[in-house]
Amino acid sequence: MISRFSRIFRLGILLVAVSAVPCMSAENANSDEAYNHFLAGKILFEQEKYDSAVEAYEKAIKLDGGNPTFHFYLGAAYYKKEDFEKALDSYKRAVSLDGRQAFYHYHLGKCQERLGKMDEAVASLQKAIQLYSGNHYFHNRLGSVLYAMGRYEEAVPEFQEACRLSPNEGIYHYNLARALHNQGKLEEAILEYQTALRSGEKDPDYLYRLAGAFFQLSRLPESRMAYQEAVVLAPQEPEYLNGLGNTFFAEEKYKEAAECFEKAIKLSPGESTYYYNLGRTQEGRLRFVEAEKAYLRALELNPQEEEFYNRIGNLYYSQYRFEEAIVVYKKALALNDRNATYHYNLARSYHYLKKLPEALAEYEKTITLNGEDAYAYYYLGVLEKETGQRDKALDAFRVAYRKAKEISLKAEADREIHKLESK
Repeated sequence: MISRFSRIFRLGILLVAVSAVPCMSAENANSDEAYNHFLAGKILFEQEKYDSAVEAYEKAIKLDGGNPTFHFYLGAAYYKKEDFEKALDSYKRAVSLDGRQAFYHYHLGKCQERLGKMDEAVASLQKAIQLYSGNHYFHNRLGSVLYAMGRYEEAVPEFQEACRLSPNEGIYHYNLARALHNQGKLEEAILEYQTALRSGEKDPDYLYRLAGAFFQLSRLPESRMAYQEAVVLAPQEPEYLNGLGNTFFAEEKYKEAAECFEKAIKLSPGESTYYYNLGRTQEGRLRFVEAEKAYLRALELNPQEEEFYNRIGNLYYSQYRFEEAIVVYKKALALNDRNATYHYNLARSYHYLKKLPEALAEYEKTITLNGEDAYAYYYLGVLEKETGQRDKALDAFRVAYRKAKEISLKAEADREIHKLESK
């Protein structure tokens, strides 16, 4: 993920920046003493003694407060201490004293990003690029900030430029792939994930994201192979196993899917989604007792997940346990009353129990929320026919016929229309 890899580069880029900033000479310093404190601070900084480095830089600044390099290094020491507010002040002071240094603006932007000042970070990084457009770190960082803001379209050209300037950096291709992926440009994203992998960085996260893109395109064999490679590289990562399980599930390889979800649960027993996926898989294997057990465990872990209630309701419905189905469908609706599917499922349960007024109300709510649901119109027609409402039934069947996408449903609606019209 971008944030994860950015941390790696934050460490490296700071050292690049430190070496790139013009070093002071004793002749240019306001005093030999200030310069000596500065040099002592640099040594302490390189030894990762950041508290002592701060003290040394502050002594230098007391003697020569107009030197931007001293303020920049003080900011760097505060940044390493994760005292970002003080780092921000020091970087701003360095920029105010010498706005021509691209690295000052770059590190100011990084600090602003850490403090959540994203618009300011963008402006600082853009200034750094204006001063030094050929630095791939700058473009990657700006792309990462824009990505974090959800501005994927703007992030893409920054990552592309970073790739152009340093084509062998796998992380840049990975970041570009993620931005493209989030725009739904899956084919382009796949090419960039593959380029990242060819760069020599066989990172399991690259494979995981690549597998996800393949999955979205229903390229299931390729998705499965990428997930399997990720699992081999990181067998203790439950999310990779979950992804592989989902691919097996889509391929209707339920035994293999169940094994993946069970392994994921062992690694992360508090993750409700893994139990939910295991429940779906056991249901596919017609192991309804195990499916119910998995769904109930998912609900125990996450009672606010509406779809879990709907899914176990469907399980009860398929077993003709309509009273139990009604209870859980109502719980799903208590969490989200605007979901047409939940109302439809509740209507069907009431209908089977011959609770026709309740079923009628739920069919009507379904249609209000989703006027394109042909099945809701069809079964509304069935209900109206059962209660002797011929004209209303005809109207409902005709709408179902017009809206039906499945040939079988269209044929059923047409048959009902002819029956009623012949009376």
